[in-house]
Amino acid sequence: MSVLQTVKEAVGLDNHDPAFRCEECGNEFEYSDPDSYWFSCPECGNDDEDAFTSLS
Repeated sequence: MSVLQTVKEAVGLDNHDPAFRCEECGNEFEYSDPDSYWFSCPECGNDDEDAFTSLS
């Protein structure tokens, strides 16, 4: 689990299920706009769109 997710859960902001999983580091995360130029894993920085699995 990422540090960001841990903090969000601790303060009650993480009320959604992750939408993607990074195959490189295993981090599960959510993005509102996956077509954005800045779409990358917040944990490891991987930006290869083929390395993400949709969990939805």
